[in-house]
Amino acid sequence: MAFDRRPAHSAMLSLALLVALGCDGENGVIYDDGGVDAPTIDAGSDSGTDAGDRDAPSVMETTPTDEATDVTLDADVIVRFSEPMAATGTLLVVPGSFASSEGAWNALGDTVTFAAPAEGWPESTSIRASLEGFTDAAGNALPAYTWRFSTIAEAPVVTASNPVEGATDVSARATSIELTFSEPMDNTVGAITATGLTFGDAEWLAGDRVRFAVEGLAYETSYAVTLDGFRDRAGNALDTSTYLEGTLDFATGPDTDAPRVIDSNPDEGQLDVATDLLDEVLVVFDEPMDTDVGVATLEVDTRSTPLTAAWNAAGTEVRFSVGGALLNGANHRVVLEGFTDAAGNALDEDVYLLDGALDFRTGRDLVVPFVGFSDPIEGQDDFSFRRDTILVSFSEAMETTTTTVTLYDGAETTTLDGTWSAAGTRLTLDVTNLLIAGRTYRIDLTGFRDLGGTVVDAAHPYLADGFLDFTMAAPTGENCRDVLTAAEGTTVGGVTTWVIEDRQAVLDDGSGTCSTGGARSADTVIRVTKTSPAVADGGRYLRIALRDEGISREIFVEVFRGVCDPTSPEAIPAREHCLLDNQSWDVHLDGPPGDYYVWVATDRNDAISPVDVIVEEIDAPRQGESCEAPFDDTVDFWDDDNTGLSDRPLGPAWYIDIRNYVGEDDQARIDALDRADVTGGPGSIECDGERIAHAADAVFSLPKTSATSVIDVRMTTVASHAFEVRDACDPMSSTQLACGRSATGGRWRQVTFDGPPGDYALWVAPEQAGSGQKEVDGSYVFEEIEPAPGESCASAIPLVAGVSQAIAPSARRLAAPSCFDGEIWQAKTSSSSGGTRPSDDGVTWYRFTASGAVSTVRFGSNAGETSSLDPSVALVDATTRSELSCTADSPETGLTVFGNAGREYCVAVLNTPRLTSIQLETFPTYDGVGTTATDLGVLRPFNESGSEVTITTEYWMAATPTTLYMQVGLSGTSAGLLRVGKAGGTRAELLRGGIESVLGFAGLGIDETIFLADNATTAAAPRVHRVVRDGLLEVTPWDASSGYPTRGFQSLTYDGTRLLTATYHSVTGTTVPESVIYELSPTTPGAGVAISPTITSLEKVRSLVSHGGFLYLVADIPGPNTTTDPDRPGVYRLPWSNLAATPEVVWQGAMPSQGSLHVQTTGTTSYLYFRDSEGNVHVADIGGATPAHLGVLSSIGRSGDIAFTFDPAGPAIYLFESESDSTGRIVRIQ
Repeated sequence: MAFDRRPAHSAMLSLALLVALGCDGENGVIYDDGGVDAPTIDAGSDSGTDAGDRDAPSVMETTPTDEATDVTLDADVIVRFSEPMAATGTLLVVPGSFASSEGAWNALGDTVTFAAPAEGWPESTSIRASLEGFTDAAGNALPAYTWRFSTIAEAPVVTASNPVEGATDVSARATSIELTFSEPMDNTVGAITATGLTFGDAEWLAGDRVRFAVEGLAYETSYAVTLDGFRDRAGNALDTSTYLEGTLDFATGPDTDAPRVIDSNPDEGQLDVATDLLDEVLVVFDEPMDTDVGVATLEVDTRSTPLTAAWNAAGTEVRFSVGGALLNGANHRVVLEGFTDAAGNALDEDVYLLDGALDFRTGRDLVVPFVGFSDPIEGQDDFSFRRDTILVSFSEAMETTTTTVTLYDGAETTTLDGTWSAAGTRLTLDVTNLLIAGRTYRIDLTGFRDLGGTVVDAAHPYLADGFLDFTMAAPTGENCRDVLTAAEGTTVGGVTTWVIEDRQAVLDDGSGTCSTGGARSADTVIRVTKTSPAVADGGRYLRIALRDEGISREIFVEVFRGVCDPTSPEAIPAREHCLLDNQSWDVHLDGPPGDYYVWVATDRNDAISPVDVIVEEIDAPRQGESCEAPFDDTVDFWDDDNTGLSDRPLGPAWYIDIRNYVGEDDQARIDALDRADVTGGPGSIECDGERIAHAADAVFSLPKTSATSVIDVRMTTVASHAFEVRDACDPMSSTQLACGRSATGGRWRQVTFDGPPGDYALWVAPEQAGSGQKEVDGSYVFEEIEPAPGESCASAIPLVAGVSQAIAPSARRLAAPSCFDGEIWQAKTSSSSGGTRPSDDGVTWYRFTASGAVSTVRFGSNAGETSSLDPSVALVDATTRSELSCTADSPETGLTVFGNAGREYCVAVLNTPRLTSIQLETFPTYDGVGTTATDLGVLRPFNESGSEVTITTEYWMAATPTTLYMQVGLSGTSAGLLRVGKAGGTRAELLRGGIESVLGFAGLGIDETIFLADNATTAAAPRVHRVVRDGLLEVTPWDASSGYPTRGFQSLTYDGTRLLTATYHSVTGTTVPESVIYELSPTTPGAGVAISPTITSLEKVRSLVSHGGFLYLVADIPGPNTTTDPDRPGVYRLPWSNLAATPEVVWQGAMPSQGSLHVQTTGTTSYLYFRDSEGNVHVADIGGATPAHLGVLSSIGRSGDIAFTFDPAGPAIYLFESESDSTGRIVRIQ
């Protein structure tokens, strides 16, 4: 069901051979389902603070809400708690580097607001927010709380271009198009197209700027350039509606560009031109010329000879016959005058010609040819890997049939193709995508000959050896042709270190293939060569360590074996590791020898931030990193000052404080994720179906020597850690026994387990949430114990039906269930509320065998006793050790098993002064509503604005023969009456049409008609309204002019002949309540009639039902003193024959501020159903002379879940719950 409900804090511990744990408070009941565990609910929240307050605060509401979408990038984060808080705590957000303790608190201290980071939240990203270090005013820690929301996708746009959008005078001589974007882009994708034009590949000049070579532009022509496939680094597609308006549109202007000579034969300035081989002079222009104009003159010494022009068809080449006009050994000039292009623009005489004439000197072939110039020049040491061509210029015309050369890099040879200039003096070699930064190259030119067959002079001073030698510029790691190697690092003692400088890389080449979005910088690549074989073959590990240079940037690292390009199809199969979002990482790589490519990026949405990369080959990871060498009891590091403990609290035990084992400045600290290759990927710690994204992991070996012993594990960490206990070290071949999250803030998480002797293991890892360094930290205590009677489920004290037993205090706390103040506080100093936190409080275990239809364990309590610990109890399956039910601060609820006769159960009792006795009761028969729960699959309705309704408060539910109705809210556009068929499986509708003005706290259905009681309190205002008649919306006041007292109504029922309601009267001190019952006709509107006498024994009547001569009420017996004699909420009954009688208790305990009572009559008896303040549905047998509370029928729900109804047609109970699904759902129980 897609109702949106504010998220509850979650309890997530899975137990098999194990009873464990301190977690969030839970409650539950066993279903008669052959052993399936019942759902659990939260233990509720505080309503205030005092010196004895031991209730953990909870989160009531967040903005953005859990699973909210399209959150703006500047949205504040607002958190409302269940009670006033200490102004402490940190909001952590991942991905990103956001951690803030500077929230703004409201005057009540129950709401804090965190401003978004200055740069905004990462766009188009699923963000995980978590709260750490929050406590209430009494010092009770907020349990681990996380929620998610998704930010809006802000598409990138083009902000500038060359040519600019709409330009009309672009030169057709332009050779490229450039685009500038609003943010750094994914530099691996994107192309442009336009009719009539040819474009080259993208050349990214910066993360946000790209250039494309273009050919084919014509003058006075309009072009529309389409951009395809561009996206930013978060994956958002380019928005072309801004700046471009769809396409880049421009037009070339008239041709005003001067034509230029681009080639000739002979070359400009060529020497030793052979007169016997030159019959004509060739001149090549860069555009079509006017072939009817222009005069060419050959000048030799003092003689001038006019030349006749012969043009090619395109008008771009002209030949002049010079046969017989040349002199040997003389300077010649071909003077070009009056030449214009087709548009009439005069020739640019400075380009190529330099002076408007083609100059050359004739001579005999007496000089050996040589290389006189090259680009790169001989011996150059900084040639760029981005260059696509190499130029070689010879001293004279060469034999041009040879067009290839050989390129050497010291290890490999490559054949290069070349093209000759018209004169045969210049050879241009194509090296596109071939050159690698940092390498030294040689090109063999010794085989070239001139036109006469003379071999090039290898000894000429320019080359000296006939080879063109050059070295590339030092690599920066920008891409695979710019890869860093050991030569760019510093190697000392087998350890190589690279220092990646700020902004050393500016382009994103597609690494981080496991990234889920968010800010990400340009990436840098390093080639690391492993020399040793795999460990199994007698080799070593390759350790790669990354550190953030102390600037608090998150690091991404990805390692590929033998493949550099992360976008190639071969990359994913070759991927060894992909790790995200930590200020330091270690990678332990076990693989064959060869090249490994290490890609590094940071969380800055721009160029890369400084990072240190350290690489070495090691024999094994350090102790604690892996199963090869786990932490064991030979490691004993402890510091009372770090742990906050006054001494070693368990006496003889194994103690380790990782903060002492690894110093904060130790580069070899535990930073390696050894269990998984990918952050959050397979191999990560999983708990209750959730795969936890975590950082580095550590493992402890826990030897168990006795079959009857219990291992007691206690841990406290600085940052929240995921943990799991397994029956062996290797997570791929062992069974998980327990999992969860560690305790922080000075509290200790306790995990205990039994089982056969063997080597067990504890894995721990900091969660991948928030910013900052995420490394294994914390203090850990381990002890093997032989439990005494009552100290464990295995040694539990037996219960006898019908016999009350005094609670026997236990000296130990073993296998404490989830709601048992599991985060043990063992502080050296007093808490923030002024009291000292208790230390290890014992847990006593009892055992019974289920019999009859219902087995209920009840507890005697001394309500006058106060304790800093909640009076917590829990029910556990004795065979599987699965926790089935846990309740804190409300033992009156009891623990109930429906059916399952013959099955054994254990009961855990936290030793507190309030709990005095325990008793097992059995009931032989039960034929009421069953325990099978079914989600109806109802979708949220839409409100009038077309948005799905957010269910933050629901009040009551009613069932008609065909339909379910539920009131949501009291005011606003989402308040109204939700309506859906009882079969479910569809979207509900929201009824308003006037209903929103009469909403209140109670309602009911008679046939297909719905009545409700509003929340009016004025004397003249009606209280009861018929809002649906025979299935049709029709709002009718039902009791106008009744003259009620100035009090509201929160109850409404139908006894078969009349409607009944009651005033809600809250009193203080010794004031006598006046709870007046009114009756109304269900068929005819009219004034409500008061029923005498007024009830003076009960206040705050919020539900009632009539059955068998009794009136049943949800109400409070008022207490004159809120401290020594407080109100006693519960379910009571009064005989109709004497409403002034003393109320008879059906059940006493915490009840919601609004509620419902429902009666079912079966063939044997009658049952009363009601819901307590924690959302539990109770059942009581009221068919006998004395009502008998059977127990909790369903624990589906949590604090704040109120609405439920009984449908006799099922028979079934329908209820709303938001514990198992924070967005809420409607469930049918049968």
